[in-house]
Amino acid sequence: MGKFIDLTGQTFNRLTVVSRAENSRHPSANWNCVCSCGNATVVRGDSLKSGGTRSCGCINKEFCASGNARRIDGLSVSDKAAWKRRHYDMNPEKKAKKNRQTVILIRSALKTVSKQIRDGYGNRCSCCGQTGDLFLQLDHVFGGGRQDAKSHGTLAMYRRVVSEGFPNRYQVLCANCNHAKLRNRGVCPHAGFLGWHAEDLLSGCTAGT
Repeated sequence: MGKFIDLTGQTFNRLTVVSRAENSRHPSANWNCVCSCGNATVVRGDSLKSGGTRSCGCINKEFCASGNARRIDGLSVSDKAAWKRRHYDMNPEKKAKKNRQTVILIRSALKTVSKQIRDGYGNRCSCCGQTGDLFLQLDHVFGGGRQDAKSHGTLAMYRRVVSEGFPNRYQVLCANCNHAKLRNRGVCPHAGFLGWHAEDLLSGCTAGT
């Protein structure tokens, strides 16, 4: 455990540390602080030192009331998203940690909604009957899946399928049938239709007779 550092009397952005506060379950110490606007608040020590907490909340209130682009504590911002990007750009370690957390959350959400989709469509390939989570994929019956995912994002697309109650313009196929459908003009060879390979073969045989 690291050496305890007394922050009493120090100022971090708009917050001045007055005294030690009661600890929470978080390992970092809590501190009683007074904001430059006059409000009192309790802030974790790591948030003070990293710049994660810069006021009692008055900076955000000023921002919300600012309307168009203004300078708040020396930062030029035009909207809240821009302020957050600037904040993380000034804290590269925090930005990297935030990115890792975002990736983990997205992967977890994709895993959850993918299971809902597989269950919603019978948990088997609608063409050959293959089962098994690792084999099954969402398929757009009438094509356009790549463009849909590119335009809206895979997670948003999956959530839309679930929210719409698993409409029949989608289906679940195994990876084999999905790839074969892509190569065979939008129809899996299991469906009994002749693909382009068979058509070429038959046209060659007809020409030779």
